[in-house]
Amino acid sequence: MITILDIIDTTVKIGLGALISGVTTYYVSARMHAHERNHELILYKRNKLIEISEKIQLAGELTNQITHQAIHSPENSELIIDQGISSALENAKDICNLVSSALRLSALINDQELVKLLKAYWENRNSFYKIILENQLDSWNEYNTLKSQATELRLNIYNHFSTALDKIYA
Repeated sequence: MITILDIIDTTVKIGLGALISGVTTYYVSARMHAHERNHELILYKRNKLIEISEKIQLAGELTNQITHQAIHSPENSELIIDQGISSALENAKDICNLVSSALRLSALINDQELVKLLKAYWENRNSFYKIILENQLDSWNEYNTLKSQATELRLNIYNHFSTALDKIYA
């Protein structure tokens, strides 16, 4: 015969089993979601680093086009911006925009060292833009100084990418 005590005993066992099962399910589900969010954040930051890298690479290529244009146009070697060569100015503006965009992306992934490097690179490329805008490419000393600084900054930026990736995956 079933007594009231047997009913209470069975009820408590079923209730505790359901409670343990519910808590375990919640814990496992929360851990899986946290892992999934962390994985998505890693992918997001990695993709932003790739996008920054592509923008810096494109900015370097555009700078090389301007340099090539200045070196291989002897009639315009002192004054690259004249009636016939306005693409250098457009390229220089695009360079500043690309670096500015990379700078904003680096702020999104909260990498202060990369922000600092990209800000210095943007200032360098902005000075380059001003030289072209003011039609003063005949000051080759200033141009060469900016070029060597830009090369060094770009190398520092590229070297920082491996450090940034290590931080992301840590």
